[in-house]
Amino acid sequence: MVKSANMNGLLDSDSDSLTDCQQRVKARLHEIMQKSKDFSDEDYNKLAPTGSPSLVNSMGVIVNPVRTCDRVHTLIKSLTCQICKRLEDPKSA
Repeated sequence: MVKSANMNGLLDSDSDSLTDCQQRVKARLHEIMQKSKDFSDEDYNKLAPTGSPSLVNSMGVIVNPVRTCDRVHTLIKSLTCQICKRLEDPKSA
């Protein structure tokens, strides 16, 4: 995966380097990702007011941000465990 310097800047916790607009977007995304409920029609209207197909499709895949983050976390832990096991016993691959 290619990392962008701009992406790193957006994810930094150093608030001095972020513009006011970036701060608002970051705060809004953080608020949205903390809700453990399925996206409602109101959420779709608020987050994708233009009906952008890629954004609407992404929200449809995510469904519930907290559950999806938990699932991704579980998958990452599983993958990390598998990698560690294979590093310990290369013949198991």
